[in-house]
Amino acid sequence: MAAPDGAGSYLLSGGQGGRGGARPVLMIVGTGWAAHALAKVADHESVDIVVVSPRNYFIFTPMLPSAAVGTVEFRSILDPIRSANPKVKYVEATVDRIDPVAKVAYCTSSSSAEGRGRVSFALPYDVGVVAVGEQAGTFG
Repeated sequence: MAAPDGAGSYLLSGGQGGRGGARPVLMIVGTGWAAHALAKVADHESVDIVVVSPRNYFIFTPMLPSAAVGTVEFRSILDPIRSANPKVKYVEATVDRIDPVAKVAYCTSSSSAEGRGRVSFALPYDVGVVAVGEQAGTFG
């Protein structure tokens, strides 16, 4: 499983971390429409895929009213990111800053880890995709 190590850097399974590991790292920021589609088709055998988002699911918001009144089932408009591609490593965190020159994303975990509070860590990557989706503004 993917997780920050004690030094605040990011380690992938097998111990390699980002650029310089055995395989390149594809970092996907967000779980919007494009991120979900990319996670489905990305070749997990040639790259390590890491999705960083505070939400571990994709939700198709235009169908929410239909789900609320029972026209469609809620499970048909919600898809966990891990079911899109089981080989994806998911990190529940927000990306605070991306350094495109050094190819490092600076992240903060979304939940406290073992009573230590929110943990900040660096995530080295080879290819980065920002696909956070959009903020729905139906009423304003």
